[in-house]
Amino acid sequence: MKNKFKKTAIFMLVLILIIPFSLILKSEFTTYDVTDEAIINASPEVVFKALRDEFIGKTNWWMPYLSSKIRDGHSPGRIGSLIDVTVHGEHPVKITSKSVEIKENEMIRSENVEGPLKGETVWTLERVNDKTKLSCRWRMKASGLVFKFRTLDLGKENIYYAAVK
Repeated sequence: MKNKFKKTAIFMLVLILIIPFSLILKSEFTTYDVTDEAIINASPEVVFKALRDEFIGKTNWWMPYLSSKIRDGHSPGRIGSLIDVTVHGEHPVKITSKSVEIKENEMIRSENVEGPLKGETVWTLERVNDKTKLSCRWRMKASGLVFKFRTLDLGKENIYYAAVK
């Protein structure tokens, strides 16, 4: 009888731990779809070059919050190039992004292929009079258990801003 009770208690404990754990793994808190937009007082050509220079590590105007560098052996502006990105902060996050589509002075689309956020980022540039409307759509899904728990701690709205502020 004692042995049966022990097995039942262990089974109940496992259920108590697994159910919340599985809910976290499937939680909407682990999926993001955020768009930021800005009007920049420069042409799309100038803004595109500035973005490309930042992505490959030639400039660093997003520091101290974010840095990126093209991986050795890859060429800037080419589809398939790998960019290593680090989001600096209390808990730095490292991501590798792969360029999958580039339209000179119009759009850059990349996919995260390594790191705790999987998904895509699309930068679009639109000429508005003498300026550029720059949009960044960030569609990600948290991967990795630790990052999912951090996501719950920060809240869905704040994880993106914690990464890019």
